[in-house]
Amino acid sequence: MKKLGIIVAILSLVLVLSACSSESSKMMYYAPKHDTSDEAQYNRAEDTALAEGETATGGGGGVAMPERKVIFTYDFTVEADDIDIAAKTLEEATAKSDGFVSSLKFGGRNDDGQYKDATIIYRIPADKVGSFKEVVESVGAVVNKSENGEDVTESYFDTEGRLSTLKIQEARLLELLSKSGNLSDLLTIERELADVRGQIESLTGTLKKYDNLVSLATFTVKFQLPKQNVPESRTSFGGAFADSFSIALDFLNGIVIVFIYLLPYLLVIGVILTVIILIIKKKRKNK
Repeated sequence: MKKLGIIVAILSLVLVLSACSSESSKMMYYAPKHDTSDEAQYNRAEDTALAEGETATGGGGGVAMPERKVIFTYDFTVEADDIDIAAKTLEEATAKSDGFVSSLKFGGRNDDGQYKDATIIYRIPADKVGSFKEVVESVGAVVNKSENGEDVTESYFDTEGRLSTLKIQEARLLELLSKSGNLSDLLTIERELADVRGQIESLTGTLKKYDNLVSLATFTVKFQLPKQNVPESRTSFGGAFADSFSIALDFLNGIVIVFIYLLPYLLVIGVILTVIILIIKKKRKNK
């Protein structure tokens, strides 16, 4: 009987321990229901957005770098034997690059009928700058050149952020305008709305200007004729003689011009002197 009692006790202890283990397992694998409140849903959405942001930027809470906004300008001074031909060559290259001529100014023509100088501004897409630069350098001898890149990234995205904020403010003012029934409040809201819209228009124009300058590089090309060699007249006896003769003629020509200008005064002075001389002679004769 004692042995039977001991066996029953051991079996009872095993059953109790098994039951405790089962309850512990249930507690470990129990999954509570999701909180369906608005705050909980917002928090879950925020967590999801943050997780997606980390995934997109490679994790670790990194921030994706914005695209750089750089304005490129190029200045060239080119000596060309024929400025007209050089300008036409660059005009064709501009059309081929899907660019355009922003402004052009030609100087006067020399005795041979060629342009003495010209200044032309070209706007070229940023991805075609390299090929266009090669054409510029091929139409003549490059006397000097300069290249400049102005980074406006910070200013661009600062302007973009201010524009987004103003658009949100505009939407809120429009909502208030639709709900307000007080005339004084309506006038105040309309004034605020007009001011906000003015700022939106200004910032939108600034962004468009930046986009235009960034997408199209500016080339300013100044053409000039090659400097002539030292004339032979300055390096030979015959040339020196011809130069001296030319200088003498210019000098005489100047004297003649001065004499012509003074001729009326000289005539008057001559008449006065003649009268004085005649009077003096008459007095002497009388004596």
